[in-house]
Amino acid sequence: MTAPSTPYAVGLLRSDGSVAETGRLKPGGHRAFFEGLRSQPGGWDKLAQTWADGTVPRALSPGHGVTSGVLPGNAVDDYINQVWAKYTASPLTVAPFADRPEVKYHGTVSGGAMNFADGSGQLVTTFQKPDADSVSAPGQASVLVSS
Repeated sequence: MTAPSTPYAVGLLRSDGSVAETGRLKPGGHRAFFEGLRSQPGGWDKLAQTWADGTVPRALSPGHGVTSGVLPGNAVDDYINQVWAKYTASPLTVAPFADRPEVKYHGTVSGGAMNFADGSGQLVTTFQKPDADSVSAPGQASVLVSS
């Protein structure tokens, strides 16, 4: 057996030699994550993998949890519906370019689609309401945002 590992930080070496770092866990963060996961109802606790000695080396991704049968396929349906309802009532504003903060897109939900328009109101793209598979499956392009 090997010891459990968690990527405690992600860094980027800049061209000037300095390092930008983010994602460092707070002290006790690894333990707190697994305690939080185990406290969630609806099968989420079963995503935590445990060795015979009680060591918790990893957690399955939600997509793998659904595929392996430890997490119900509808585990994120309520969340998807909450996000969809939020952006039916108010717009989601996205400013995707750090170097052009004035460029913004506004998304609103109508029926089964979220429509994004530019500042002039011109439609630029549409996303269909995601289902649980597209949100939790590895490699899918759907993104849910809530704040």
